[in-house]
Amino acid sequence: MYDLSRRIVLSFRLEILIFILATATCSLLLFAMRSGKIRGGFVAMWLSVCLLIGSLPFLESFYGGIATFIGMKYAIDMLFMFAILFLMVYVFYLTAKLQRIMDVVEILASRAAIVESHLALMNETKKNQASTISGQLEGGGVDEQANG
Repeated sequence: MYDLSRRIVLSFRLEILIFILATATCSLLLFAMRSGKIRGGFVAMWLSVCLLIGSLPFLESFYGGIATFIGMKYAIDMLFMFAILFLMVYVFYLTAKLQRIMDVVEILASRAAIVESHLALMNETKKNQASTISGQLEGGGVDEQANG
């Protein structure tokens, strides 16, 4: 199954450090979620990464067995593969999100152009009405003087 001679042995201090860093990151993520700074979907995504990294010291032989089954030499290679896969999925997600934002910006720009054209038309109509009214007032005053 998994050849323990090929296992990368982590020192006890390194295992403790990895566990502490993963626990601290998970705690920060949960605090950020409770305070409303990060949405739940993002927290779930990053918590899964923290749990994967935090479980490395305890489940290294398990990851090594999976890596051997897949055809990789070391468990750490499999974790790098998962990290690259995670980043690819995340970049795809961000690309889809960016496309949605670009679609919304395009719609808002077209609506702003429509509103701007309506405002220009309204301003032109008001100017025409004002000039017509002022012309009538000036003309009416001249007629009254001529009649008087």
